[in-house]
Amino acid sequence: MLGNAYRTLATSGVFGYPPSQNMYQLNYSCLAEKYAMVLCNQQAPLKPVGYNLSSIPLAAAFELWWGNHDFGAFINETGVYSPNFDYTVFTQMVSGYAVSIGCTDTCYGKQQAYCAFEVCTAMTYFGMIYEAGSGPCMADSDCTTYPGSTCNMANGLCVKQPNTPLCPKKTNLY
Repeated sequence: MLGNAYRTLATSGVFGYPPSQNMYQLNYSCLAEKYAMVLCNQQAPLKPVGYNLSSIPLAAAFELWWGNHDFGAFINETGVYSPNFDYTVFTQMVSGYAVSIGCTDTCYGKQQAYCAFEVCTAMTYFGMIYEAGSGPCMADSDCTTYPGSTCNMANGLCVKQPNTPLCPKKTNLY
């Protein structure tokens, strides 16, 4: 999946941002796709978290969104933060807590790419985009956000188990 290729790049640190830890692999979600389609076809455009809209095909849209990386991030030893809670398309692509994505290529009856991400919104409070760390996961023990997570060593991304709740019972970011 194209989104995971970009997330794998992000785990190593890109554009002056630090490497990550606990960056999760995106799975395609029919529920997120349905959500994207509903939002796209409403009369008034909305901008929820997980919002990506472009009038070009999906692969080109991902490339364009990836290039939108200059958002004035606040960086410290624990993570990368959006200072104004201004979630750009780039920040959504590299949101460490996002675990699934659904996209549509038709909005308002026109060809437009729109993607929705499934993420525990409680974990994005305080504007954290992802946890700073040592880079791609190398072992299951590197994946600690969701209980029972495993490491996909082929792409360095953590994998959330399907039956694990989207929001962990104890959300401890500090």
